[in-house]
Amino acid sequence: MGKAIVFTSGKGGTGKTTAVAAIASCLAAIGHSALCIDCDLGLGNLDLSLGIEGAAATNFGDVLSGRIPLADAVYPHPRIPNLSYLAAPVSVTAEEIALPAMKQLVEEAKTRYEFVLLDSAAGIGSAFRLAKGLADMAVIVTTWDASALRDGQRAAAMLFEEELGEIRLLLNRIRPRLLRDSVITVDDLVDAVGAQLLGVVPEDAAVPASVREELALALYGSTGASRAFLRIAKRLAGEHIPLGKV
Repeated sequence: MGKAIVFTSGKGGTGKTTAVAAIASCLAAIGHSALCIDCDLGLGNLDLSLGIEGAAATNFGDVLSGRIPLADAVYPHPRIPNLSYLAAPVSVTAEEIALPAMKQLVEEAKTRYEFVLLDSAAGIGSAFRLAKGLADMAVIVTTWDASALRDGQRAAAMLFEEELGEIRLLLNRIRPRLLRDSVITVDDLVDAVGAQLLGVVPEDAAVPASVREELALALYGSTGASRAFLRIAKRLAGEHIPLGKV
């Protein structure tokens, strides 16, 4: 049985979707089967970060309605073996999604894939509540921006209230030089959100460049961010990888 992980953030602009695509790509690259499910209803852009813009002809709404079985609805990545993608429907709201049916979909996905990564909508609205009810683990993605940290703290509080088994923190788009010159430390950022640290990813110009060139970050090259995401993927896969520095 696989593991379902929801990636969330208290606000937009933290790089959550990029993180989902990069970590899933890295999990696949080290031999683990991974399925990315875009749960950002109506606004999903996970396909852009995966380098497969507009490629999927079906979405999880087709599975929930019974029109298409899950095995036929997923889109295998054309360049990354072991990686598949399931798009979000564009014309429904989170309130219209039946949570029991969505749970059944995720449970079936866990029988087919080692990792099921759910890219939730930013914020703590109804789409966030939909996604968090499906996962075995939550990863809160935040930057060191004060508003992002505060919203990440709120997301963590809601997740802890739900008694979700594992809640982790991913610090994204961190600028090592500014961090070294600041009185704020990584430990301070972790304490601000209140969740165990999963990894730290540096600011990297290769991330937006890979999206512009329609390439998954894992295919773009060995950069600071891609190496950091690989370390995170290995931790999720159970390897003991020291957190180290940014």
